[in-house]
Amino acid sequence: MYDKVMNNLDKYVERIEGTVVHYNNQKALGTISKYDEDGIFFRQADYVYDEEVQRHDKVEYTPIETFDNKKGIVTNKAILIITTEEYLDFGY
Repeated sequence: MYDKVMNNLDKYVERIEGTVVHYNNQKALGTISKYDEDGIFFRQADYVYDEEVQRHDKVEYTPIETFDNKKGIVTNKAILIITTEEYLDFGY
């Protein structure tokens, strides 16, 4: 049942595609960006499956409102993140 819901998330919540542009492995948090918007915050724990996060990975996520204590404003963060295409570094 869990996989069925996860594979059909777009029927239940808004889904957006983006790219991981920053990831801090020690803190397990980072930023996902789209070309036309500022980045959105995420935590590795917000991935649906326990995946290794890589910079440049293409992902799909659901944005939710949250309060940014540092900035003192309401902002968005990414949850229910799924990697759609992994970035492969061939070392060229």
